[in-house]
Amino acid sequence: MERLLSLLGADSVHQKAQEILQLERRLANITVSEYDDLRRDVSAMYNKVTLGQLQKITPHLRWKWLLDQIFQEDFSEDEEVVLLATDYMRQVSQLIRSTPHSHPGRQEGALNRSPDP
Repeated sequence: MERLLSLLGADSVHQKAQEILQLERRLANITVSEYDDLRRDVSAMYNKVTLGQLQKITPHLRWKWLLDQIFQEDFSEDEEVVLLATDYMRQVSQLIRSTPHSHPGRQEGALNRSPDP
């Protein structure tokens, strides 16, 4: 990872690599066995929600913007999507909120920049 960061021109390569690894560990800790029982209950895992509802569930991710960019469409806030593991997505949103803006793992386009949207 340090070599890749170096090739990409990053400063403080060792520190940046450690920050990325720490973020990956925090993300992995969200997904550990606490969800094993939920995986067996399909209704707890899959929820149909609108993009507007999804934005409220995960306020630190810009879902409409992201989907508009990927599909080159202008989706309505009422567009329905299937959300997998609602609680997991809430925790990912909070993890993003607590990750410094200068972190090398942050891609600003799909993230809300304000502290509390």
